[in-house]
Amino acid sequence: MKSAASPVDRLQWFAPGVDPERPRRAGVKPSGGGIHHTKTLMLAELTAYLQAAGTATASAHDLVMSQNVLGKRTSSARKIALSRLGNLYSIRNPVPIFMVQSALWQIDAEGRPMLALLTALARDAILRDSADTVLPAALGTPIR
Repeated sequence: MKSAASPVDRLQWFAPGVDPERPRRAGVKPSGGGIHHTKTLMLAELTAYLQAAGTATASAHDLVMSQNVLGKRTSSARKIALSRLGNLYSIRNPVPIFMVQSALWQIDAEGRPMLALLTALARDAILRDSADTVLPAALGTPIR
């Protein structure tokens, strides 16, 4: 099993010699925890949010908490979903990577799961660090 990558090694995942500020400005998180201890890519929630946000002028907070565009039954479930979507996709404070994702989302419905994965890989160091192990595994194979 590979050892955890240091923050410097994580930057090398993108390209050798990358200026650490460039990915950060785009919305990439080169290190730190992610939500993948408790959640998946939240594809259904992301889809519902982007569909509602495409025509709305309301904030992410208002769409999720007040208008309940995610269809959550309780305010605590809405709050958790907003937090996780915010951490993973930056819906509350849109960064360039989220703005590009949102634009491409409208163009290619079939490619949405891959687009969500690519954005999540950029935003979640834990998911990114596990990619070399997880991606080649056969569907349904337990991974330790």
